[in-house]
Amino acid sequence: MKRYNQTPTLFVLRTVVVLFVVGVATLLLLGERTSPVASSPMDKRSCQEATGLTMDGAQMQTWQRRRYSSDKFQLHAENPHAGCAGDVQTHNQIQKDIFQVQHPENCSGRFLIWKLGTGGFGQEVRKLAYQLAIAQAENRTLILDTSLPWKYTDKEVCPQQDLSCFFLPLSSCSLHHVIVQHPQLSSISLPTWTESNLEEPVVVGQFNTDKWRFYTPSKFTTTLTLEWYRSELLYYIMRPNEFTENLVREEKVALGMDPSKESYLCLAMHVRSGDKRTEYKVHSFLEYLAKAQWFNALYGIKDIFLVTDDHDVIEQAKTEPNFHIFWSRGTRSVGGSHEHSEVGHEVMVKVLKDVLIASQCQLWVGTLSSNFGDIIWELMIARNFGVVPPYVSLDVPWKTHDQPNVFI
Repeated sequence: MKRYNQTPTLFVLRTVVVLFVVGVATLLLLGERTSPVASSPMDKRSCQEATGLTMDGAQMQTWQRRRYSSDKFQLHAENPHAGCAGDVQTHNQIQKDIFQVQHPENCSGRFLIWKLGTGGFGQEVRKLAYQLAIAQAENRTLILDTSLPWKYTDKEVCPQQDLSCFFLPLSSCSLHHVIVQHPQLSSISLPTWTESNLEEPVVVGQFNTDKWRFYTPSKFTTTLTLEWYRSELLYYIMRPNEFTENLVREEKVALGMDPSKESYLCLAMHVRSGDKRTEYKVHSFLEYLAKAQWFNALYGIKDIFLVTDDHDVIEQAKTEPNFHIFWSRGTRSVGGSHEHSEVGHEVMVKVLKDVLIASQCQLWVGTLSSNFGDIIWELMIARNFGVVPPYVSLDVPWKTHDQPNVFI
């Protein structure tokens, strides 16, 4: 009897313990899957770390969920890949992957040749980024044809007169290496890239192709958006060399910025005039300031780094009482410049100061019809490891993908 009485008691105790353990495990598993704190990329701490912005709960929800069309304030669906918590690991892996293809053990593999044209800086660099996407998609090394000097260089300052005057080398291979490894080819008879000659070891790139228009590496499909990948390509191309690093550091000191920092709580505002008048509507400086007021109301932003080629805009900025507006040193023309006609080293110096400092701000107002403004916006995404910054485009959405005009 004694043994009989203990058996059900032990059985019940064991059952209770097992059920308790199973229950706790189930709750923990469900918590991992459903807890907004554990699973959301949008927790307050990570947002502050990624952006430097201090936000209360209401502002956090605004940042995360509200994407408006330019004028109608219509709610857009939340982008599940855009959150404050930047993905440093993915950023580092993308840069490593690009570097490995661009710096092969020897220069006997597959190549894509590209020559910088005579367009403006923004246009030519974005074209180059697209060619880098094609090269990465086809496991080719992208090489620049530097047989002609680049328009933004001066021989007296930089004898090689190519991108390496300002940025780290695009590749460890050159066109000379390609011709040596493939003696049957010559630099004037290389086949042009087409979808029918994908197996050719060496091809010359062409811009008007849609095959890789929306390419992102398949290994990152669950985390990588198109705008993020394009931003990483630009980031790789525009890695500053020692000259450019010193240039930007000196400009920061002149502007009273801490040169040791690479991220600032400011709004980058790109006001484009000049030859843009022939392509799109030119917006007044007051229209840009009106959009800056949105961000001031949401995040208390008072500092604006102004990028413009228009002397008149600078004069207006000097009298603006509601913001602290600052800009890079350098001369500007009345009514804005004509980007395609500007050449020389000094022009590039101003471009580098404007683009690289502006991309270290955390918010953006401009026009995405401008390649120049587009580069600033995309570099911001790469610098924030995939985080799309709060931004307003006064004209078109991002030109390569389904992005709204406004994300605040």
